[in-house]
Amino acid sequence: MKLSVIVVVYNGEPLITECLESIAAQTYRDLELIIVNDGSTDGTALLLRDFARNHPEMVLRVITQQNQGTAQARRAGVLQASGEFIGFVDADDRVRPAYYEEMMAAAAETGCDMVCSSYTENRSGRCRRIAQDRELLERSILSPREARMAVLQRRAVYQFLCNKVIRRELLTRIQYPEGNLIGEDLGIMLRLLESAKDIAVVECDGYEYRIHDGSMSRQGYGPEKKRGYENYRSIREHFRGTAEEHRALDQYLMLEYMWMLLSMYRGGRRDEGIEKEILDFVRRNRRDYLRRSSDRPAAKLCAAVLSPRSARVLRRIWPRRQAPQEQATGGPGEER
Repeated sequence: MKLSVIVVVYNGEPLITECLESIAAQTYRDLELIIVNDGSTDGTALLLRDFARNHPEMVLRVITQQNQGTAQARRAGVLQASGEFIGFVDADDRVRPAYYEEMMAAAAETGCDMVCSSYTENRSGRCRRIAQDRELLERSILSPREARMAVLQRRAVYQFLCNKVIRRELLTRIQYPEGNLIGEDLGIMLRLLESAKDIAVVECDGYEYRIHDGSMSRQGYGPEKKRGYENYRSIREHFRGTAEEHRALDQYLMLEYMWMLLSMYRGGRRDEGIEKEILDFVRRNRRDYLRRSSDRPAAKLCAAVLSPRSARVLRRIWPRRQAPQEQATGGPGEER
């Protein structure tokens, strides 16, 4: 089966060559590489030309377009792909040589529409293997509903696209959001799982995901965070699932909303309308969150104490206690 690997790059000069070389080294050879240069203004285009010249053996397509955001750039790559399955690699990440061989073997063996792997998290050079959930790994093949619950519980399947191979037909059916949005992968995954039949879970940690403090999701509150909040609100309004799945989505959003709120206080930039909506959401959902969530204790403590009164205290004291360089750092739960 043919695999199309799509890499979207925007001003990726520091790491794009390393990323592409890791794909060129794959032991799975029935592979085409599609690179979407999403309006880069640095030296990325020159590096892509050098890579293409140095790898004439690869089936390689380079799409150059004006900046439209990651989701729309991925869509452009999907429309050009000819593989039965598609994998995505972020431009600053890497894949180990046998990664796609193992993933495609699982796709062929199970006949599933999607295969989801574990991965390695690289945080400023410190690597941590994120192992698969043992219960779901033993089950091996999940129904769409089980996979949606796994995404919302941050288990095994996860919300992002890059630790997966996905049947191309599914990716051509869905709508893709415009612009760069925090949480865009969550919306795309939930749409994909509306039409997928079976989802395989495998223990394969060949994908290395790099976390940078300067990434959009980890910055202080600003227009990007506001659009991210509106995106999450839209996902919640349009989500089609059971009552249990809606509760799981609310628990998922509790963590995202709380760190979004704290990013306002940390940077001293308030959005009073969104602040009130988040505080109301936390108040309505905190009891269920505290009872059901497996999130870290700090997040559960935050949910327990957040209220209009505690928010007023945080607004007064936090900007005085935070160093300026810390204002660009987001909280846990926002990394993908």
